[in-house]
Amino acid sequence: MSPRKRARRARKRRLKVPVEEIENKLNQAIGFLQQIAQDASTPKNVRQMVQDAITALKNEKADYSLRIANAVSLLDEAAQDPNIAVHTRVNIWNVMGLLESIKTR
Repeated sequence: MSPRKRARRARKRRLKVPVEEIENKLNQAIGFLQQIAQDASTPKNVRQMVQDAITALKNEKADYSLRIANAVSLLDEAAQDPNIAVHTRVNIWNVMGLLESIKTR
């Protein structure tokens, strides 16, 4: 067994929440973020930050908590943009809340 697989199995054993539940919520958050990224009213720089957050959430090499923390940090920066529409900001806050509700330990 490769060291990568061993590390992944060890992470799964340490998690108190089922991996399927975490993956389900991550996929749900990615879906919401993809909708924000495809919205024509979203500024280009915010769209790029949202795409970076999606990439961070899809990074399988990192632990779940690190993936979530990176994405929340990017989304917080995107939500601070003064040119963003109010409904887009609220959607970003909703995704941040969803990500922060994921308990990985």
